Amino acid sequence: MPDFRGLSKKTVLNRCIDLGIHLQSEGSGVAIFQSPSPGSEVPVGGYCNVKFTKTDLKRKVAGLEVHPAARQGNPQLSSSISP
Repeated sequence: MPDFRGLSKKTVLNRCIDLGIHLQSEGSGVAIFQSPSPGSEVPVGGYCNVKFTKTDLKRKVAGLEVHPAARQGNPQLSSSISP
């Protein structure tokens, strides 16, 4: 099973068709969760469940602030992320 996270619904559907597996999907946008997990064996004719979201997760994660307690004792976080 490939890692579908971050891929569009159309791309995931096309890959599932190429692999001969059925896609059961929820939502639209980009894939955020899948079952079975990446690297799992799925037989031809098997099923893959994928959840999609329209939210730009990369932008959301990039905008997150690091809690001061998480910075404590970690010089990389202290110097690379402003308070």
